[in-house]
Amino acid sequence: MKLNNLKEMIEDYERYTQEVVNLDGFYFDKEDGSFHDDYYTYFKFFDKQGFLFWCVKEIEGQKYICLLQTYGFFKAMAPYVKEVMRLNGIKYVLTFTTRNPRAHMRKWHMQRLETEDYEYRGKKYYALIATYDDVH
Repeated sequence: MKLNNLKEMIEDYERYTQEVVNLDGFYFDKEDGSFHDDYYTYFKFFDKQGFLFWCVKEIEGQKYICLLQTYGFFKAMAPYVKEVMRLNGIKYVLTFTTRNPRAHMRKWHMQRLETEDYEYRGKKYYALIATYDDVH
């Protein structure tokens, strides 16, 4: 991982995942100081640790913090994610991977949510759910 600055992080993430990181449309919200777009997808930068794109998504009446593109040391991001969950009354995390989901299920006690799987730019993304207690 390249964690010296945001530019290096994004370039390394894009090289590794073949995904594009796009901050077009993001702005600093003067009201709460957050950095988000008009669809309330948030971006959080962790100096020398990584970055995280996230949003809140509701599926069948259940709210989830949806972790989108992440890069770096998640253990440094976990306290932030848990605080967002606590402040918003969220019990579950929804995340996506192109890797075999069974490894995530074993390591982080995640469950599949196949109804949220999708394909994007020729890649299959598997939806996985974890609980507040599994975030670390």
